Amino acid sequence: MTDLNGKTALITGGNGGIGLAMGVALAEAGADVAIWGRNPEKNATALAALQATGRQASAQIVDVGDEESVETAFASTVETMGQVDIVIANAAVPGNGKPLHETSLEEWQRVQRINVDGVFLTFRTA
Repeated sequence: MTDLNGKTALITGGNGGIGLAMGVALAEAGADVAIWGRNPEKNATALAALQATGRQASAQIVDVGDEESVETAFASTVETMGQVDIVIANAAVPGNGKPLHETSLEEWQRVQRINVDGVFLTFRTA
């Protein structure tokens, strides 16, 4: 991977799975890493893993489907980390596993709010 010293990455949904794996890889390549997630325990565990790489890391509780939450979190991330050079919109929630005709509008909107609106809000704010 390219040398990322002096760069800061922000990863939504960075507290587990692919998001955390990307965060660790970026940190091992020299980037400082900020993660956003909704689960405090997973954030704490992920933060420890990122800090174990020796890079600066931060974790915040953020609802990427909420405009105010994203804007506040981004400002806080820049204040804490100094800059954001790389943005990975990884946060997502699964659907309910039901056929479409059995899915309520509320269930549909929840998935769209995180998986679609969350990407838009994250990139627009960044």
